[in-house]
Amino acid sequence: NLGLALFQAGDSDKDWHEVYRSYQILSRLPAGDPQVLATLGAIFLQQNRPEVAARLLKQASDAEPLNGRFAFLSGVALDTKGDQQGAITELRRSIDLDRSIPDPYHKLSEIYARMGLSSLSRQFQKDYLRFMPQNIIERRNQ
Repeated sequence: NLGLALFQAGDSDKDWHEVYRSYQILSRLPAGDPQVLATLGAIFLQQNRPEVAARLLKQASDAEPLNGRFAFLSGVALDTKGDQQGAITELRRSIDLDRSIPDPYHKLSEIYARMGLSSLSRQFQKDYLRFMPQNIIERRNQ
């Protein structure tokens, strides 16, 4: 895919003109391939561009509403953007879609801790262990 190749080249060389050009190509895809949108969103999130990341990840999540990973990434982007309520909604949706992914539990726990809601923070850690009691790493971190 020319757009992704240009994006990778522009990102690695820090050539923002190539990144922009690749974004223009990729954004014109007919239906918006959810995997491409999510990949671009994750890259923009790494580049500390949460507004663009949140928009792309929302599009990916809307295109594949049953994908818990896309909902998680959308929640991370919204949190980074400063939209805690939107992030909480997406992270809870991610858990509803796939309870076995630990990341949304951790992120929700982190958000609630920042909000001063330590009991909710601990509750999400416990909820994950209740669902996945065999996860030794998580149990050790408690």
